Amino acid sequence: MEDGFLRVTLDSGNLRDFVDEIRRRLPFEVAGDVMFESFKHLGGTVLTPGALRMEAWRIAGNAHLLRNQHPAAIWTHQRFDEWVPVQVIDCKIKRTPRQKKLGAEFSARILAGTPCSLIARFFWTRGFCNNFSRHLGFTPSWKQLPFKRMDELVGLRFHGLARAERSERDRAREPGFEHVAMAGELLRHNRAVLRKRARLDGFKCPKGFTHACYRCPVGYRECEVATHPESFLRDDCAVCNRTGWFDPRMIPLGICVECQRRRDSSFN
Repeated sequence: MEDGFLRVTLDSGNLRDFVDEIRRRLPFEVAGDVMFESFKHLGGTVLTPGALRMEAWRIAGNAHLLRNQHPAAIWTHQRFDEWVPVQVIDCKIKRTPRQKKLGAEFSARILAGTPCSLIARFFWTRGFCNNFSRHLGFTPSWKQLPFKRMDELVGLRFHGLARAERSERDRAREPGFEHVAMAGELLRHNRAVLRKRARLDGFKCPKGFTHACYRCPVGYRECEVATHPESFLRDDCAVCNRTGWFDPRMIPLGICVECQRRRDSSFN
């Protein structure tokens, strides 16, 4: 498949061939027209390796629809209320514009359901994070897995309720949810992550560090239990005039991680 379709434009001639190839690789039978409806949005686009991975993820997350001979159409809006599993992938400390409440803007990858593979963004206050932390797998402060910082939520999973009414009302261009909940398998995933961060069950830091994971410059593309995407880099900060750790995305702005956190959490 890779030699025949990757990095080429999918048009009226080869799009059906691509769909037929995907259909043959599925472990269950799906009608040809159902499969084509699931992939027709790719017409006129170049199939990159990244796009292929996201399509595979989207189809896997909607296998229940295909099994019942319903197209797994690309998400444009939320057509019905749906509980979907998500994993937090990023956290940016913020304050609400009016009440000045400290919180964070989170980004979460949707793991299954009709918006599978898309990213939802939402703001939670520090107070909400603290209250919800016990449901996510953290323990009381006097036990082994206490909640300390909001970026510790990165890598954790929960269920979010995607509401059709909200999607229609807000004319949302990306999925969002109003209610959150936990399930047993997601809680087990979270506990496993948190226990590794606490160096329990024999887990050792792959870099040999002893500091807390939320203080580590290594990102989760290099370490499975990290609390931010990219590994930080050393550079000179134009704000504090010191050499510090930089999120690679912030290097063009000349502000280090610590100064950025202070600025984001300030009232000004």
